[in-house]
Amino acid sequence: MIQSVGIDVVDIDRMTRVITRWGDKFLKKILTPTEYHYCINKAGQSSSVAARFAVKEAMYKALPDDIQKGVGWLDIEVMNDPSGRPHINGLGTLKNLDERFIVHVSISHSKKSAVAMIVLERKGAPS
Repeated sequence: MIQSVGIDVVDIDRMTRVITRWGDKFLKKILTPTEYHYCINKAGQSSSVAARFAVKEAMYKALPDDIQKGVGWLDIEVMNDPSGRPHINGLGTLKNLDERFIVHVSISHSKKSAVAMIVLERKGAPS
C-alpha cells in the first residue's frame, strides 16, 4: 500500500551558480562520499547534482512525520544499479528505512531542470 509521495524540481542553472560559488563546501554538505565521487568528474556535473538534490528533497517530503525530524542531506544516498536505474540507500537516521518501506525513485532532467519523484510503499501491507 502506498504510504506517501514526494516530488521536487531543481533549476540546473541555479545549481551551477551554487556549485560555482560554494564548490566542495556545498557538494560535501549535500552529497555522500559515494555520490560526490560519482558526480565530481561527470561532464554533466550540475545536472547530476541537481538530480540528487531533487531526490533528497522529494524523499524528505515523502517521509512520515515520525521519521522526518532529524533527517539530513547525508542520510539519503542516491545510487544507480548497473542499468542506470536509481535507488535509495538509507544512511544514518534512515539506515533502517528499508525495514518499513519499499522506496520507488524516478529521476529525469532536461537542459533546464531536474525532477525527482519518490513513492514510499509500506512493507507488509496487503496487495
